[in-house]
Amino acid sequence: MSERRPEPPKAPEVINQMPPASSVAFTKASQALTSCLSMEALELIQKQIENSVKLMPEDKTQLLKLSVVRAGELKNGTETAK
Repeated sequence: MSERRPEPPKAPEVINQMPPASSVAFTKASQALTSCLSMEALELIQKQIENSVKLMPEDKTQLLKLSVVRAGELKNGTETAK
């Protein structure tokens, strides 16, 4: 009769609790865009988005489109529902 060796205990699965860096960066950038109150602030945020290494290219595109909309709001003095 062959002996069965007991299986070694399995290590507990580690679940990554943190969202991907791009997701966090996207959230922070979109919040900054929607809360900025001047064109100067908006221009600074746009430069940071363009130079970001944490944002994916498609996220940058989406955020820069949002910045164009926000620029129009600032120029017209209108706000969108937040």
